[in-house]
Amino acid sequence: MKRDVAKKWVAKLRSGEYEQGKGYLNDDGKMCCLGVLCEVAIEDGLDLAKSYDHGDADTAVGYGVRVETAGLPMEVVDWADLGGQLPNSTIRDGKGFPLGYHYLNDISDYSFEQIADVVESQFIDR
Repeated sequence: MKRDVAKKWVAKLRSGEYEQGKGYLNDDGKMCCLGVLCEVAIEDGLDLAKSYDHGDADTAVGYGVRVETAGLPMEVVDWADLGGQLPNSTIRDGKGFPLGYHYLNDISDYSFEQIADVVESQFIDR
């Protein structure tokens, strides 16, 4: 991931601007950490379509040409230089296994602040 993208993402995760949600990138204004990354991309000038009428959950927002509501659109993967994969990180809590950020957000109940710490340690402080 590009360092400047990581810095912008970390700042947005810590800003308090977004309410954290689960299961969707953006569902009725509640954001997954990856939905926040989509919003960062848009603010940074990426021409990323947002769709409100796509047949998936009535309140979910879809992003990208393929209208992703839960996964990161390829446009964002390319813009952030993620190499075609969701970012993964080894969490230093004694478990020592790789976790995707969607897992941290949706399954492990990491707060945006905790996810920002992971992003920062993986892409900014290394």
